[in-house]
Amino acid sequence: MSLPPKQDASLEDFYKMREETNQILEFAGGVVLMSPSPSTRHQQVSARL
Repeated sequence: MSLPPKQDASLEDFYKMREETNQILEFAGGVVLMSPSPSTRHQQVSARL
């Protein structure tokens, strides 16, 4: 079983994904990257600032 060929995302795809999800997304070189959610500890510290 082989992996499907990599498909680059367009900027339109990125904007559509960003509207449809509540995740933090980045677009770099045709690739959409999803940043992990901040840890609970990070959120607690940020709330105190």
